[in-house]
Amino acid sequence: MTARGVVARSASGRVEVELAQAPACRGCEGLCLWRRLPASQRIELATLVPFAVGDAVVVALPPRYVLLGTLFVHGLPLGMLLGGALAGIAVGGSDWSVLVGALAGVCAALSVAKPLRRRLEALTLAAIAVAPEGTR
Repeated sequence: MTARGVVARSASGRVEVELAQAPACRGCEGLCLWRRLPASQRIELATLVPFAVGDAVVVALPPRYVLLGTLFVHGLPLGMLLGGALAGIAVGGSDWSVLVGALAGVCAALSVAKPLRRRLEALTLAAIAVAPEGTR
């Protein structure tokens, strides 16, 4: 995943990038939620490359972190729901025990989601790369 932007502020080892609004997809022509975001957003990132204010840059996130985010958002709750349901059927063998097990699995997913989210966000921010626009 990449986004184009312009350096708004540059300090030692950090840059503030003003990200341009992404173009609309061909499928929905911009009717989705992404089009309701502000026209531009600013994000501060660490970089090893020195940039000047006004430089055009590309902000890139490795595909691995997109997959990790997807697994966190969709895989964790679904896995815990199914695991809880299987545990419920193994223990009680009735529909009610499956329901209780599934609810316990969802509650367990909610309880571990916050610390896992913080860790994933920190890893993702560390993996974001800022490069001059012509290099990607």
